Amino acid sequence: MIEDLQDDVIVSKKRSVPKSNKKGMYLVLFVVWVIFSAITILICKPKIDSALEETNAIEVFKNRRALNSLSAMQDVILYYVKFNDSDTYSLLPFSLTVRKTGESAYHDAVEGLLAEPDAKVLSSGSMNMIPKGTKLKGLTVSNGVAFVSFSKEYSDAGDSDRLAREQILFTLKQIEPSIYKLVILIDGKEV
Repeated sequence: MIEDLQDDVIVSKKRSVPKSNKKGMYLVLFVVWVIFSAITILICKPKIDSALEETNAIEVFKNRRALNSLSAMQDVILYYVKFNDSDTYSLLPFSLTVRKTGESAYHDAVEGLLAEPDAKVLSSGSMNMIPKGTKLKGLTVSNGVAFVSFSKEYSDAGDSDRLAREQILFTLKQIEPSIYKLVILIDGKEV
């Protein structure tokens, strides 16, 4: 009786696909997926664009990016030169917001001086004596001495060099009051 049951049992074997056919099958599936995705994108793109336009989603993303960039800003006090009657001048402090560079507060402040003065500074009659186009190459503070390395454009300061130095020194002293001396380097050479 057991023998009769064994005859009735159907033995099924798993049919195996050769490995070379599996690779071909995966390749075909991948190509079909790529074509399907491309067609879907082409068909849906106009609808997506109009939906983004209607909902102002792009503006929301831009505003979010602007908020993130605000966190990369900081308030510093920068000094600018204002000429008075006769041949006198004053160094006026302005509390301005500058971009954080990640280097140090010193770098951020000097980079703020190198940028174009804002309307508040210009409306007061104050000026930046650092030549336009000057780039900060490096800045180190050690034992009360600030070593500031600028690009060659700084050499255009000419007669304004003394005033530019005072601007930089007073700005740096707002961050570290113990700074008493400023050494300016142009392309690594002391000026």
